[in-house]
Amino acid sequence: MPSNGLPGGTNKNAVDVQVGEAIRSLRIERERNARSLAEQIGVPVSRLEAIEAGTIRASASELYDIAKVLGTTISDLLRAARERQRGSPIDSPTYPSQPLFDGPMGGLNGERAVLVTIFAPSNVHLLEVAGVRDALFEANCKILFGQPYRIRLVTEDGTPAHSASGVKFVPDASIQEATQPSDTLIVVGPYGVPDPPSEVVTRWLREQAMHSRRYGSTCTGAFLLGHAGLLSSGLCVTTHWQYADRLAADYPHIQVAPDRIFVRDGSVFSSAGVAASIDLAFSLIEEDHGRALALWVARRLVVFLKRPGGQSQFSAALIAQTAATGPIDRVRLHILENPRGDLGLTALAGVAGVTPRHLSRLFQAELGISPAAYVELTGIDIARGLLEGSTSPIKRIAYAAGFGSTATLRRAFLRKIGVTPVEYRLRFQTTQFR
Repeated sequence: MPSNGLPGGTNKNAVDVQVGEAIRSLRIERERNARSLAEQIGVPVSRLEAIEAGTIRASASELYDIAKVLGTTISDLLRAARERQRGSPIDSPTYPSQPLFDGPMGGLNGERAVLVTIFAPSNVHLLEVAGVRDALFEANCKILFGQPYRIRLVTEDGTPAHSASGVKFVPDASIQEATQPSDTLIVVGPYGVPDPPSEVVTRWLREQAMHSRRYGSTCTGAFLLGHAGLLSSGLCVTTHWQYADRLAADYPHIQVAPDRIFVRDGSVFSSAGVAASIDLAFSLIEEDHGRALALWVARRLVVFLKRPGGQSQFSAALIAQTAATGPIDRVRLHILENPRGDLGLTALAGVAGVTPRHLSRLFQAELGISPAAYVELTGIDIARGLLEGSTSPIKRIAYAAGFGSTATLRRAFLRKIGVTPVEYRLRFQTTQFR
């Protein structure tokens, strides 16, 4: 029966032989006999011997158990096998710099690698680059029989550059060198709204996007796609919550989803600010290799596979306070300092010294929301601060923030933030209060 790449095949495969030899070599080095190892991983000794001989392929769970018993990792076992494939000596196992593949043609499992190109503009948020690369790296460490990722970091000139935080990084290529079409093109964002890209970058982005299976952006990288004409009319896009209104104003033909962590619209994807690039990477891994691998990578990185809620849970609910200065400042300060007081429209109008109708007009003109909506946002922000920085019971927090009951607080959180107060506390409470 021909080898079909699945566990249990009877014909020898070069990869299986190399993996088997690496296992046997390490077992002997650890002074373990085949019978004791087989007993520890719960398989017949005949199966272990067949795995070591390369006549059958070990399952992922078997490889995990073998690696654990022998005091190593799956990735180190596969690295050892890769070194055997090259014919070079096997030295002490180290975490592979590019696991499971060598170069553009793929690698250990015989599958062609998927080229993922990350374009980094100047003043880039380094986490957006590192987050995507680390997520795909972890996926490569687990991929046994599918297509691994080959990641290419590209900048305009290809020379070492400094990120927004001052960390120096070295790209893999310049846009002149990165001519090979990509399966996936990811344009990451700089700190703040980027300047329009040069004409040569614009042409390169268009060329890469045109020949890719999918393309998209993280954070404010969406502005670079928009400038290059790669955000078509009606396309749904997200970006950092702080710049969503600017993106909508600059590109009115698209639909901006300001509260989404990431968006996929056809072959185009986009994510919210900075750390949301990791969420985006998970979605790409899940699309390519299934939920199980994406979940494994999320667990490796100790983050949520799909975190509940949208960007509102990270932006300040009182962002309206920075929107304008004017005659209603006194009312806003009164609301903040008296969350349990009478904050009805008539009472607030008395604080401002205007009629209720005029106060409503002022709020709509300067903040774009009603006084009642602003009161609720203020209460939510007060509650968030107490949830993050205290161990007070939810009932007491609801009262302190001006909500009549825990049920009212819970409904407000779900409506505005997308998570319950309890869930919010679990995610964001300061370590000293846990």
